[in-house]
Amino acid sequence: MYRKITTFLEQWKESEHRKPLILQGARQVGKTYSVLEFGRTHYDNVVYFNFETNPKLNETFDENISPDYLIPILSHIAGQTIVKERTLIVFDEVQLCERALTSLKYFCEDEPDYHIIVAGSLLGVAVNRARFSFPVGKVDMKTMYPMDVEEFMLALGEDDLVSKIKDCFNTDKPLPSALHDAAMNIYRQYLIVGGMPECVMQYAETKDFILVRHTQDTILASYLNDMSKYNNLNEIKKIRLAYDNITVQLSKKNTRFQYKLIKKGGRASEFENAIEWLNLSGIVSQVYKVKQIKKPLENYRDIDSFKIYVSDMGLLCAKKDVSANDILYMVDELNDFKGGMTENYVNVQLSINGYNTYYWQSERGAEIDFIIQREGRLIPIEVKSADNTRAKSLKRRQKEKKQMNIRRANENDIPRLIELLEQVLQVHADIRPDIFIPGTTKYTNEELAQMIKDDTKPIYVAADENDNCLGYAFCQLQEQPFSNNMVPFTSLFIDDLCVDASTRGQHIGEKLFVHVKEEAKRLGCYEVTLNVWAGNTSAEKFYEKMGLKTKEQQMEYIL
Repeated sequence: MYRKITTFLEQWKESEHRKPLILQGARQVGKTYSVLEFGRTHYDNVVYFNFETNPKLNETFDENISPDYLIPILSHIAGQTIVKERTLIVFDEVQLCERALTSLKYFCEDEPDYHIIVAGSLLGVAVNRARFSFPVGKVDMKTMYPMDVEEFMLALGEDDLVSKIKDCFNTDKPLPSALHDAAMNIYRQYLIVGGMPECVMQYAETKDFILVRHTQDTILASYLNDMSKYNNLNEIKKIRLAYDNITVQLSKKNTRFQYKLIKKGGRASEFENAIEWLNLSGIVSQVYKVKQIKKPLENYRDIDSFKIYVSDMGLLCAKKDVSANDILYMVDELNDFKGGMTENYVNVQLSINGYNTYYWQSERGAEIDFIIQREGRLIPIEVKSADNTRAKSLKRRQKEKKQMNIRRANENDIPRLIELLEQVLQVHADIRPDIFIPGTTKYTNEELAQMIKDDTKPIYVAADENDNCLGYAFCQLQEQPFSNNMVPFTSLFIDDLCVDASTRGQHIGEKLFVHVKEEAKRLGCYEVTLNVWAGNTSAEKFYEKMGLKTKEQQMEYIL
């Protein structure tokens, strides 16, 4: 079966800066299969060592962890010669051998030409324990997840439908009705089967939901076994209580996780370690609320408010014991669960594809289900599980964003102007380090205070609904001509225009420029002019988009 992880592994293999790779993820997501299949197709041979099935391996690493010592012994154990760059070395369930994990440091430093991938089902849990010595900076890391819906469709032979969906997405066109119905049917199958490779393979071969459910129950049992295996009795009880309650809370209208619903009087101090264990094991994922939708989102995270989603849709439905037919036909009895289930699906797809997810809620209760950052832009996502697709919260947020005021700067804006001037200076310093001095600003606080009062040097700022400055335009009125052979006219020169890096993509720069044009007309100016440093291609493209054309070019000869 096709797995997207293969592309990552190929890039890792060919990288000049390759380090030993740690591949982590929950049990049964396909780590071992993917790595071994990759090794089989991209290397001369593969040597595989499993610390769970061969506990005596630990003794080898207890003796010595230098590559010169280990390689001959590992070659003997595997019955194959380990050759640099031609043999893939695989350590599985590495969380059971701390010294094996530590040895990766010495492979990185002393023998970087050996290709090593280590996998661990509970590696996140193990590393979080104080006893573990983690080779910080000496390894590459990748988290593997269950199969996403695209991989699921490809496993079912729906290559053409995948291609059609991508084409419609890229061209912003709706999927034809017949194809949409087919896609929705596959989506419901995915809700039942999930993305665990064994389950997907069974379904692709048999189309038997009962067989799939049996496999899912086995996986769930293995999760419970891990809870018992790696924790003391008190921790086991708390982890199981929390795990069992997650699926219950997904059926609530408000999917924000509440400790008090685990048990009467439940508190964070009692269950937060249990939640952390489930999260680190890859069984669930936490999505935190952000207090403001600004970059970087992590800076605005509310650690006390979060949602919890199960990492695989099939396991979620199996744990709730929802029948396949109920999901295929979306019976009314599932109405209370549909919202949480659909949100869970969206979070699974976003997480698998590398997005960190957050959510936002206003004081009045309006909520945006997910917020992600994509290509430098913050993207809000509202999820609907029914035919009612009116995204009230999203529209409310968009309306709030539009409540932007462009005004003259005042002295209260000076601290923000300094911050933005620092951003601009850094851009220029990156382009021309021979001219600009990092860590400085174009104007001082005192100079800004004088300019704010000067009508010939107006400073316009874009302020949000809370009157926070998000961007500026420094302008100067200039009287022409410079010589006797030119007609007299007035120009409005944009000395500097900047938008806060955390709010780019919201068209604030465009609004500032439009305002400057309107002011120039009001002031009787003939033109609006500005200078752009060569090399600042993003600025050039922006101003060309705004309709500006090259008037003259300043050239230099550096002595």
